[in-house]
Amino acid sequence: EESAYSAKKHIALLEFLNDKCKHKLPNGKVLVTNKGQYYVQLGLIRNKDNGKPDQEFRACSLEDMDSLYKSEVDWINTPTIAELTEFRKKKLKQVIDVMIEFSSAGKEKESFAKYGLDIPNYDYQKVLEEKVFKKLSLDEQLKEQAEKVVAELMKQERIFSHCDLHSGNILVKGDGDIAIIDPLSASYANRFFDIAYLLEQAEIGLNKDEKSDIINYFIEKLESNREHLEKPQRTYDLNAALINLREAAIHGNKNSKHYNESLSQTHLKRANQLLEELFPNMPLQA
Repeated sequence: EESAYSAKKHIALLEFLNDKCKHKLPNGKVLVTNKGQYYVQLGLIRNKDNGKPDQEFRACSLEDMDSLYKSEVDWINTPTIAELTEFRKKKLKQVIDVMIEFSSAGKEKESFAKYGLDIPNYDYQKVLEEKVFKKLSLDEQLKEQAEKVVAELMKQERIFSHCDLHSGNILVKGDGDIAIIDPLSASYANRFFDIAYLLEQAEIGLNKDEKSDIINYFIEKLESNREHLEKPQRTYDLNAALINLREAAIHGNKNSKHYNESLSQTHLKRANQLLEELFPNMPLQA
């Protein structure tokens, strides 16, 4: 963590979520190194054997889908592509269920006061200016389209969101249930921010049809809130466009440990595609 404050906030968020959610997170404690660095250590049990209900957590993320399949379905036989695809969709739908419960926990902002927490609104404009425009070389049309994305998102409803829902922050418990970890970035963001953040990660490797299936599952889960579901695909695409621009900037930074030029270009291409679909009538720059 960046500071003692961040570490303590992380622990407070874990306590809050464990009190509010049925799907429990690992317990955590603050560790300080002799160099004055702060870490939050989670109570995980490392296990490569078949998961048993009495094992609290298995330190295995969605990035290791083959191992997950073997531990939950068939340890001996290698899965076919079709079997692995269906299994992946099943696990992602479990993530959606936990993600919705996560968001519901923070429905009342005042409930955080007991834990000494003050959860901010996600700052779309700051992210665009500091995480995208300062890091990526974009033409004027792309910048204008990105500004339109942010302007549209800032007018929409916000809910309590994880805001860092990549596959490495999703762990599988010994009984096959899902736990979302590292909630330190939690903010009030667009309803579709977390699902877009998850599904747009290259590590997940979803094709268009698989992605649509998960998005539709998410929408079905929100049927009781239909007033918030006007143009859901557009809302998803707005979030996805901003997230892909941000990921392109992160992976395009040569001074970052996340530097991967190929991955950066993949995200930039996806962002371009989404922006063209969102704003098809914008004139092309000469």
